[in-house]
Amino acid sequence: MPLQRNQPSPDRQSVLSFVSPSVADLLFYETVDAKTVGAGSGKTITGATWASTSISVVAGIHEAGYTVTVTSVAHGFVTGDVVTIEGLGDREDDSAYSRPNGTHKIAYVDADTFTYFVSAQPDAASPLDVTNNPYCYKAHPSYGTAHPDTENFSKHKLCHVKQADGEGLFFQYYYAAERHHQDNYNFEFSQADLGGNQYDTVVRTYVNLRSDFSDTDVEYQAGDAMPAIPAYVFGDTYILMTRQQKRIGDSELDSLFVIEQRVYFKDEDKISFNTDSEFNDELKTTEILAHIGKTNVPTKSGDVTWSAAEVIDRTNWGIKVVADTAADDGAYNYEVQRLSNDWWQIIEQQIVGENLIDGISYNTNRAYSYPAELIGFRFTLISRRDGTQENSVTALEKDAFSGPILMTVNRQWYPLASDANPIVSAFKIDTYKPRSGSYSGALYSLSYSNVLTRPFTLIDTVGTGHPTYLMGAYASDFFEQGSTPVAQPASGSIVNVAATSQQFRGGYLVETVTGVIP
Repeated sequence: MPLQRNQPSPDRQSVLSFVSPSVADLLFYETVDAKTVGAGSGKTITGATWASTSISVVAGIHEAGYTVTVTSVAHGFVTGDVVTIEGLGDREDDSAYSRPNGTHKIAYVDADTFTYFVSAQPDAASPLDVTNNPYCYKAHPSYGTAHPDTENFSKHKLCHVKQADGEGLFFQYYYAAERHHQDNYNFEFSQADLGGNQYDTVVRTYVNLRSDFSDTDVEYQAGDAMPAIPAYVFGDTYILMTRQQKRIGDSELDSLFVIEQRVYFKDEDKISFNTDSEFNDELKTTEILAHIGKTNVPTKSGDVTWSAAEVIDRTNWGIKVVADTAADDGAYNYEVQRLSNDWWQIIEQQIVGENLIDGISYNTNRAYSYPAELIGFRFTLISRRDGTQENSVTALEKDAFSGPILMTVNRQWYPLASDANPIVSAFKIDTYKPRSGSYSGALYSLSYSNVLTRPFTLIDTVGTGHPTYLMGAYASDFFEQGSTPVAQPASGSIVNVAATSQQFRGGYLVETVTGVIP
C-alpha cells in the first residue's frame, strides 16, 4: 500500500491542463516506502530448486515448463509481483542453461517460498547453488502497469518512478489515466498553410499511449473524414491533412504517453482571377489539392481518381483548349507539384481567355500608300511654222495616295498543335507593283514611271506624205502587260494590309490588319 497519494503542484497542473478538462482526474502520484520495493528491500535466499512441471496460476493452468522455486523466509511477496533475483546458481557462464537470475513475475507463493518460470533448464542439478549469498527484491513495476486498485483507478497506468528524497527512503509512483472520449473536448479551430494557401482547420490533440502510435496506421490516411464529435459544433466537412507525434514535454508523462495531433481542414479549391489587360480577358487560376484516392481531380486528360501513376502520366499535364462552353472558353495549362508525402497540388491556370480564343479586334489609324494610276494619254497635234506638224503626248494619271487610313487589327490565338502558317498564308496581302515605260516612234514619243496601268498597245500610223518614213501602221508590243494590280483600290473598299504569326503562351498569336480606302 502507498504511504500517501497526492496531486501535482498548481504550476504542474497548468502544464497538464491542455490534455484534459480535469487535471486531477489525469495524474497523481503515490509515495512508496523504499523498504518494500527496489534493491533496498532485498531479502536473503536460503534455498532454490528447479523442476519441469505444470503449476496453477491466476490466469489458469500454465503449460508444462521449467520453474524455479526460491526459499526466502517471510518474503512478503504476492502472486503477480515482479521480483529481481541476483547471485543464484553457479552456472552463470554456461550458455547451455537458462539463468535463474534476472527479473521475473511470480506465478505462485506461500509464506516462505515463491515460484517463477524460466525459459529453459536453469542448471544441471537441483537444488541450485546458494553459496554466493543470493538475494531477491521486489522490482519497480514497468511503465504501463495498471494501478493495483482496479476498482477506483481502472484507467490509470504507471508512467513515472522517481526517488522522492535524498536519502533514498521513498519513491514516488506517478499514475496517469488513459483518456477516453477525447473527441468531445480536444478540438480547436485554426488555420494552416498548405501549398502556399491558408485553409480553415480543426486541430485535434490526443494524449495516447506511446505504444499505440503508428506512423503507417491505415486508420488515419490523408483525406480521411474527421469525426464530427460533438455533432452540434461542426457544420462543415473536414478531412485529415496530417498527423504527427509530439513529446508532451513533461517527465512524468513522456515515458508512457505521447501527444498525437491530427490536423483536419476544409478542402476547398482556391480560385483567383487576374486581368489580361492587353486582351481584355479575366484569366482564372484554380489550385486543387489531391491525395491518393481523391476523385474528380482535373487534369489535361480530364477528371481522374488520384494515384501515383497519374502524377507521372505526361498526357495529364500541359495545355488544353476548351471551347464551346461560353463561360470557360480558353486555353488552360495544367501543372502538378508534390507538397508532402501525402499531398499534391494541381494548378489549372487559364493562360488564354475567351476573347483571344474567339479573336479580338480594334480600330486604329495607320499610314498607308499606293501609287498613281495611268488612265490614258492625251495626244495634241502641234503645227510648225514650216507647215509641218508633230504630236505632243501627255500621260493622264490618278494621283498616288499616302496618308493615314482607318484600319482594323484582329488578334487571335491558336494552339501549338495547329499550324498557324496556312492561316497567315491564306490572308493575301494587297501589294502594289507599278510599272514604268517609254516609247519613241515616227510620229510621237512618250514615257511613264511607277504607275498602275492596264495592258495597252501603241499604234504609230504614217501616211503617204511623211518626208522620212514610209506609209504604214507601226504597233508597239512593249505595253501588252499591265501592272499588279492594274488599278488603284476603289474608295470604301477593304484592303489586306498585314499578317503576322508568333509563338505566344504555348501557341501562336496571329495578327491580321485590314484597311478602308478613303
